[in-house]
Amino acid sequence: MLWLAVAITLVAATSSAIGKALQKQSTTSLPRFSLDRVVVRQYFSSRTWLLGVVADVLGGIIQIGAFALAPVSVVQPVGGVGLVGLSFYSHFAAGERLTAWEWSAAALAGAGTLALGAGSSGDGGEPPSVRRALGVLLILASATGAWVALPARAGAATGSTQRRRGTRAGRGALLGLQAGTCFGLSAACCRTGFLFAARWPPAAAAGLVASLACSSGGFALQTLGLKDGATVLVCTAAAVGAMLSGVLVGTLALGERLPAGGAARAVRLAGWLAVAAGVSGLSAGGAARPRPSTRWPRATAGVSRSRRARQWAVRRLASLPETASHGAMAAAGGAHQAVTHHQKV
Repeated sequence: MLWLAVAITLVAATSSAIGKALQKQSTTSLPRFSLDRVVVRQYFSSRTWLLGVVADVLGGIIQIGAFALAPVSVVQPVGGVGLVGLSFYSHFAAGERLTAWEWSAAALAGAGTLALGAGSSGDGGEPPSVRRALGVLLILASATGAWVALPARAGAATGSTQRRRGTRAGRGALLGLQAGTCFGLSAACCRTGFLFAARWPPAAAAGLVASLACSSGGFALQTLGLKDGATVLVCTAAAVGAMLSGVLVGTLALGERLPAGGAARAVRLAGWLAVAAGVSGLSAGGAARPRPSTRWPRATAGVSRSRRARQWAVRRLASLPETASHGAMAAAGGAHQAVTHHQKV
């Protein structure tokens, strides 16, 4: 059942990552997201944005099944590997090439996923007490709400263009980290509802409602972040935030423990580190670069040659003495017109 949960998480995370990429693609022609009716109407009239939202939400719905099968401290880190699926999508579908560094980071994240699956026994430890789980969740939710409510200081308008771009990128990464924390709390609420459903059946529905509320907040923060920062950067920050919050909530609130054996514990820790390093490496490697066109050098070569020929003709014409014959002047002028006509063609 554990490997099934890992497979479900990979599919769900890839769907969500591709949805984020589509949302980012649509934000280039949309204003900054707000609750204004005009702005909301513009977002909902964009087919690309709606398709991205559907893919993102569908990934979240699919991942609910994984939380019912495996601990949050295992499922949530695996969700960060969705960035690898986004990289493959960008490479094969969007026509963007990946560097050797990014391929290595993707392989490292995949190896970390396998390590998490191999180093987990599949159980989440002893069932936690209701008071402990709800208390920790309320404390973490309050801390997250206070953190999100802090006003973000915009960059100074007098700074250089590069500085303003850096400020926007930093704000996008911060919003992605906050969104990831909300997603981690959403996973914890969903898992808590499933754990307490045996004692109190309505707990599953309550957990889903709380999970939906946290996911909605994370979705709004993520939309703001995608407007300011690159897709890979925002998704990386969200994945790291979700992984850290998921592991923290799983160990503190839900009683999830590390494996008993020393080797299995080392494999679990190595899997966490590999996933975090691989996901961060995808962001450090830079955005995927468009594949260069093979027609561009050929097109510019003819223009460059004709430009050099025209410059030579002009210099030659200017160097002729005033007593030069009209025939030479006409020949030079004819050469100039011929070269200019060749460049236009």
